Amino acid sequence: MVKSINTPSGIISYELTRKDIKNINLRVKSNGKIKVSCPMRSSYGKVDNFVISRHEWITNALDRQSVKAYNMPKFNYDDGDILYYLGDEYTLRVVENDRNFISSKQGELTVNIKDKRDKNMVAMGILKWYTKQANKLLPMLFFQESTKYADMFGSDFDLRLSDNKSRWGSCTPSLRKIMLSRRLIFFDIDSINAVIKHELAHMSECNHGASFYGVLEKISPNYKQYKNRLKQANICSVLAVIFSKKTI
Repeated sequence: MVKSINTPSGIISYELTRKDIKNINLRVKSNGKIKVSCPMRSSYGKVDNFVISRHEWITNALDRQSVKAYNMPKFNYDDGDILYYLGDEYTLRVVENDRNFISSKQGELTVNIKDKRDKNMVAMGILKWYTKQANKLLPMLFFQESTKYADMFGSDFDLRLSDNKSRWGSCTPSLRKIMLSRRLIFFDIDSINAVIKHELAHMSECNHGASFYGVLEKISPNYKQYKNRLKQANICSVLAVIFSKKTI
């Protein structure tokens, strides 16, 4: 049977099958369908609560499937490929030069390199450029937002940046520690600020319950809109290549 339930991530529909098993199991199939199997005597309420408890994992799994299914040209570090920075499209230009450096202007990111056929050097140069921009911009944006809401959440934070692939941000309220992913540098500033506000809201509410979303709506009324922006498959597909840190 197919069931639909309300979760903090929205309505989730899943197919339930009863089996001779001891535990509740959940899978997200490659076609996006959610399959749940449970013991013969498990109540519907118990199964629903289990699915609700896994709503973030389910949402992340569905996001990964949507990115995989998105039909678009691959990013190959070639001249003319499309990159993204702060939500805007940038055309990659690869130019041979006596010295290696990167410049950006008027919608173009130009990689100057001694041998333009060396894609590994192009890849490392681009990653280094994005990392530098993120290290400069993200702390500044965090300071601006945290200062704005200092009366609600305080101002003494331990901000860390990472290349986390599974989360845009995370926090440890007991340590006043907040982590932001450098990958956010691909998206517009409003979306980045929405992630910052999400993590700040956790300083007063640890879990993703009604109280948390009540706080979040006060400081970020359009958080659902920005949440959808962070799922843009065209950007995420390129982002996954740039931050893979793999040679070509």
